[in-house]
Amino acid sequence: MQLTVPSPISHPWVLDTSRTPPVYTRPVVGSELFADRASTFGDGLSEVCMGANFTSSYNKVEIQQRVRRALAKLRSFCPIIAATVEGPDDGTYTRHWVYLPMQDESDCNSWLDSVFATEDRGSSLGAQQFVDKMVRSRLPVDSSGTRSVFQCYLLVDDTGVYGLYFHGSHSILDGWPTLFALGLMFEWMAADSLDTPVNLEFGAEYKNLPLDPVSVSGGSREAWAMSGAELFAEAVQQRTRPTPTLVLLPPSRNVCTNGPRVRLEHVFSPSETGKIVAVSKRNGLSPTQLLEAAHCLALASSNPELSLSSEIDFSAETTIASLEKEFIGQVNKKTHFVSAFSVMPVRIPMRKILDVDSRRERLLLAASALKAEYARYQRNPCLSHLLVAQSAVPLPAPTADSGDQPAPHINPTMLTNLGKVDARLPSEYVNQTGDRVLRVHDMCFGHRITTPHVILHSWTFEDGLHIQLQASDVWESDSDRAYLERFLDTMRSLILEQLD
Repeated sequence: MQLTVPSPISHPWVLDTSRTPPVYTRPVVGSELFADRASTFGDGLSEVCMGANFTSSYNKVEIQQRVRRALAKLRSFCPIIAATVEGPDDGTYTRHWVYLPMQDESDCNSWLDSVFATEDRGSSLGAQQFVDKMVRSRLPVDSSGTRSVFQCYLLVDDTGVYGLYFHGSHSILDGWPTLFALGLMFEWMAADSLDTPVNLEFGAEYKNLPLDPVSVSGGSREAWAMSGAELFAEAVQQRTRPTPTLVLLPPSRNVCTNGPRVRLEHVFSPSETGKIVAVSKRNGLSPTQLLEAAHCLALASSNPELSLSSEIDFSAETTIASLEKEFIGQVNKKTHFVSAFSVMPVRIPMRKILDVDSRRERLLLAASALKAEYARYQRNPCLSHLLVAQSAVPLPAPTADSGDQPAPHINPTMLTNLGKVDARLPSEYVNQTGDRVLRVHDMCFGHRITTPHVILHSWTFEDGLHIQLQASDVWESDSDRAYLERFLDTMRSLILEQLD
């Protein structure tokens, strides 16, 4: 039976006067709902801890004061960080953002006390260890049973290094919006004077609540009846296509979410990174397409028996398509601190590509095939609303052998390229007289992973290309970890071969 999905519509914030005091509310939509469902049904799956490590000419006491002041300003410019998500968590009924405006300075300070903490890390900052600790735990629940969507931490150590970290729901903490929010925090921390009171217009910050994914990208699409319906049908078809796909086959053990997260990372040098960009341009490709091609060929190398199948596909059906380029003029991308993306149901046949002898040629063929798929989906005027439409379809009811809750459909492997981090999170910040007072040295992040699946991210920072692999503790044995290390090394070597 073919599903008929109506054109996604805008959902403005409305004032609910039936509550005392009144609150602002709107439905959780699109990628916001995608992340919320993953967390709800996956025991916190996809909750994020992300931040940056920095040094400053300000002393420790000043840094603490400046972080707290900057966080109060972030609440004013990005009030969604003080909202809650309410409603049934059965995957059928709509859940809503609920926001109670700030009443006064005392109310703001109470909120700061509940979401901000300083952690002394002793002789070494150990940012990765901090991130690991945070993603092993769920976000806190208050006395009413409502789960927090946002927490902020200042890390300090004995050597003068600091860390500024957010821990929150992926419904808010998408990569690009989070980088912008961190950048705003650092900008205010560096430039604002401690002698001047924070000027907040209490009760008026609700005007800065973020537009929903449909509104922020220009409203409903007139072409949905044809182009949107075709795109939706194709996404369903891609998921149900019987051809086997390349995957990292997980161990059969159960996931223990309290165990250590497996994290592997490779960093290409600035000179290697420059050559990767040059090779991509010379072949009419983007670095993202080259990385994704290396990803799919590394999957093939990790499963040689599967690669011999008569037909085999590479599937990346949740390839992220940010809505940022489609933001309407009134939206400031630096303060639109909420999830805003759609997905492309990318899938390419691999048989002919794998039959080519040259690894270098295979990589370019795969990258070109991916490029063609990206372009095809990006030409569809309704792509930005596909995930909104998909999320509007109720999840299937649990069956007798599927447990108490239906599990969200998560692609076995996924690569997300965050691009040039420095473009959203600059490395240097100055005070009011133009003196450099704060420098960001690196970025660190992790996700709560409660499934056996593997997550890949790439980004560049200060001209170095990073590839990070994350997996749950189900992969922690020596043999399983070695399997993942070989996979990442294959990606690395495939890229480097193009530079010779």
